[in-house]
Amino acid sequence: MIITILGLAVVVISTYFVYKTAKDYGRNAALWAIGTACLGLGCQWILPFIIFIVMTFIYMATGISNPLDLQSRIIEWAFAVTIGCLLLSGVAMWFMLRKFQCCRMNQSLTLRLLLLVSPKQYANFSCDPRFCLGL
Repeated sequence: MIITILGLAVVVISTYFVYKTAKDYGRNAALWAIGTACLGLGCQWILPFIIFIVMTFIYMATGISNPLDLQSRIIEWAFAVTIGCLLLSGVAMWFMLRKFQCCRMNQSLTLRLLLLVSPKQYANFSCDPRFCLGL
């Protein structure tokens, strides 16, 4: 239970930072925040639900028809699936935050090209431009 609360806290904090960063860069901050929240909550709640439904159908197809046996077999996997989905949610939200680092790099690169600023000033970017999706 406490792991789920920590996961929700990470979603809220990541959503706030994505909103703040999107607003700073002139993007649609509300849309990016809603997307981040949906991505985080989808990975933490909807994806495990779908995984458990698929596991239930697989166990029923293999011949387990007793509901108590079915429940005990699914509970064996509950912790691993929950932790895996929490980690997936964290990685997905990290990619959302990383997207804005690339946006900043592209804006600075455009500014450098327009103002013909020295390339040495912009040599320290750690973001790969191929990662940027142009959104």
